[in-house]
Amino acid sequence: MLGDVPRTDAYRRAIEAQAAGIKDRVVMDVGCGTGILSMMAARSGAKRVYAIEASALANDTRAVVVHNKLDNVVQVVQGLVEQVTLFLFIYFFHPQFLGRSSWETWST
Repeated sequence: MLGDVPRTDAYRRAIEAQAAGIKDRVVMDVGCGTGILSMMAARSGAKRVYAIEASALANDTRAVVVHNKLDNVVQVVQGLVEQVTLFLFIYFFHPQFLGRSSWETWST
């Protein structure tokens, strides 16, 4: 992908165009390869990026992320996405419960 400048540039423009939707979000890049898309997401304001790579390329990707000073946002994880375990704290909102008090929701 790195050698395909038009494609990489198109991805960069698309990610930058969605920066408002990426800002402060958690992103997962499955099959991240060199991590170029992960780093683009980080530069577009993602709070955390999980870059999942099954191959040993993950080691080089970590070094590239550190070199670009994005290791505080991008976490490279080596493994198959089906087998990777990430411990995440998430906020869960269900539209059915919006506008109701917690007591009403959990006491019914």
